[in-house]
Amino acid sequence: MIVEWIAAVLIIAGAFLMMIAALGIVRFRDVYLRLHAATKAPSLASLLLIAGIVLQFFSLPVLIKGLLIVLFIFITAPISSHMISRVGHLMHVRQDERTHRDELPEQDDDDQNIGPS
Repeated sequence: MIVEWIAAVLIIAGAFLMMIAALGIVRFRDVYLRLHAATKAPSLASLLLIAGIVLQFFSLPVLIKGLLIVLFIFITAPISSHMISRVGHLMHVRQDERTHRDELPEQDDDDQNIGPS
C-alpha cells in the first residue's frame, strides 16, 4: 500500500517537472535557453517517472529496463544539447539581448575540424 503511494508521488512529480520543462521551452527566448529547459528538467523528470514505474511494477526485468533507459537518457541528453548549441553558435543563431557575453571564440570555417582528416 505505501509503495503504491510512493510510486504515485514519484510519477506525479515527474509529470509536473515535464510540464515545467514544456513551459520553459515555450517561454524562453532563444535556442540556448530552450535547450537548457529541454534537457535538464526532462532528465530528472524521466528519472522520477521511471522510478515510480519500477516501484509500481517491481520485477527484475522492469528494474533492468528502467536503469538502462535512465542511463541512456543521462548519457545522450547532455551530448545532444551540447552539439545542438555548438551548431547554433557556429551558424550565428541570435542570442537573447540580455546575454552579456559570448565565451566561445569566433572561429573561421577553415578551422573547424569536423570528422576524420
